Amino acid sequence: MKGNVLGDIRAEHDAKMLEASFWQTTDYKALLESYDRCIVVGRRGTGKSALVHMLSKHWHAKPKTHVMTISPIEEQIIGLRDVVSLFGENYLHIKAGSKLAWRYAIYMELLSEIASHYRMKNDLDYKSVEKHLLSWGAKRQNISGKIRKKLISILDTGKDVKPATRISDLSDNFELDLLEEVLFEAISKSNHQFVIFADRLDEGYTP
Repeated sequence: MKGNVLGDIRAEHDAKMLEASFWQTTDYKALLESYDRCIVVGRRGTGKSALVHMLSKHWHAKPKTHVMTISPIEEQIIGLRDVVSLFGENYLHIKAGSKLAWRYAIYMELLSEIASHYRMKNDLDYKSVEKHLLSWGAKRQNISGKIRKKLISILDTGKDVKPATRISDLSDNFELDLLEEVLFEAISKSNHQFVIFADRLDEGYTP
């Protein structure tokens, strides 16, 4: 008698079963060959996380290629929503503030990866981004939680502060142009590439 023949209750947690039963469709093969920024939309259980797993495994096997997977945690996203509310109710303000936050987060995750790599760290201008790296948090911490803590440390929660002022404060503190310059220089010098996957983006979502 064989137990647990169907694997773990959640497919995302059962890589062995996923790889054994995964069907390489034409859509999957098209994603393998694509260098575009692709967005996969589907209902729960249609295999979005399976795609992320198999694609990340494919790219991870390539030389000088680093794979980064972003998977927000539901509880952290719910908490992050409260912080984002400081940008007000105007859609453009919310969009601008959220875009700045996620752009900063992705840059920091990439810089953290480079700073901890035994070879690539030699190509990193560490001094220029030292304060950002020290305040960002450990690699083992979830990205959504780190974004939330960073926003709380920067944003003025006073009732008299306008959302536009908070967005301006974010832009000044994040120094995105500097981070991008240091990041591009390090990747170019090391001749490595990064492939980024974002999964479970519907966590904490309420219509």
